Amino acid sequence: MTMESPLRVLSTPWCPYCRILKRFLDDRSIPYEEFDIESDEAAMAEINGLQSGGRTVPTVVYPDGTHDVNPSGARLLERLGIAA
Repeated sequence: MTMESPLRVLSTPWCPYCRILKRFLDDRSIPYEEFDIESDEAAMAEINGLQSGGRTVPTVVYPDGTHDVNPSGARLLERLGIAA
């Protein structure tokens, strides 16, 4: 897998779906940067912009600028071009 930059994971510390997603990425050694939308104003502005005012986490922003809201593991692997 070749990526221009790591994935951006917009999340919160209390979100169980965020923990599941990050564990999935960690277990597969997929690099990502995590941003807490509750403590990072830029991350909050980014998620609001991506979701037209929404704040659903986790939101994954891919290196090409596209994003998925709470993607499944299969969706992540597909988007990253990784065989399951």
